[in-house]
Order: sequence, then C-alpha cells, then structure tokens
Amino acid sequence: MNSIRVTYCSNCLTPSSRPRIEFDDNGICNACRHAEKKFDEIDWKLRSEEFLEILEAHRSKNGSWDCVVPWSGGKDSSAIAYKLKYEFGMNPLLVTYSPLLPTEVGIHNRNALIDSGFDAYLYTPNKKLSDIYHGVFLLSGVIQRLAGMLV
Repeated sequence: MNSIRVTYCSNCLTPSSRPRIEFDDNGICNACRHAEKKFDEIDWKLRSEEFLEILEAHRSKNGSWDCVVPWSGGKDSSAIAYKLKYEFGMNPLLVTYSPLLPTEVGIHNRNALIDSGFDAYLYTPNKKLSDIYHGVFLLSGVIQRLAGMLV
C-alpha cells in the first residue's frame, strides 16, 4: 500500500495535503512567503489613506446606497459589508445572485444582515434562464474542477 507523507509548513503548520501548497527549502509554504511579501512591500498606511479617499468620493449625500457588495451570505462578503457599514459609515447595497444550491447557513446569514438594517437584492432568474445557466455551469466542468480542489 502506498502512503503519502504529509509535511507541514514550519511557520504556520499548513499541511502539504492542501491544494496548490508548495514549500521552499526552509519548509515554509508559499502562502507564508506571500504574506511576508505583502507586509514588506506594501505601504499599508498609504493604502488605507487611498481607501478612505475612495470611500469619501462615493459617500452618498442623501442617504442612498453608496456602494455595492457582491454578497453570498458567507463570512467574507458579510464581513466586508459589516465593516463598510459600521466601521466606515457607508450604506452598502448587498447583491446576491440566487445560489444554485442554497444552504441553511447562507440563508440564515443573509436574513441576519437584512434584519440588522442592510438593504439587499436577491436576483433570481426565471426558471428557463436559470436552467440554462446551471446546465452550462455543470457542463463546463466547473463542479469537477472545484471538487478536485477539495481533495
């Protein structure tokens, strides 16, 4: 029986079983090296100032939406929406394309943000169009490629 030896990043302990992970000669993973590069090469104070200028340039003067957040109901898009509204004082419109397979967690998260004062738009195409989209999606092999990434 063949066994696969799992190794771990000497910095963050990410296993070699993670898709697309690579290790350098010191046993440090590419994600850690990328993070080091981000902190060494990006002027985060300047980046923050630029971001605040962009927000100010688009801030609504009349209470209407001043930004759009593509929103799945997952943790990443929900965190972005939350920060924009409560940390930066923006009024985001949350936009969701009806998921192919809605989950209870996604539905719960979407309802929770809507109930807490966010405006949201859920786009649900008509059944015929939705069937075409989903068929093309499935036939394109996206599901198979995503499933391969999870192994």
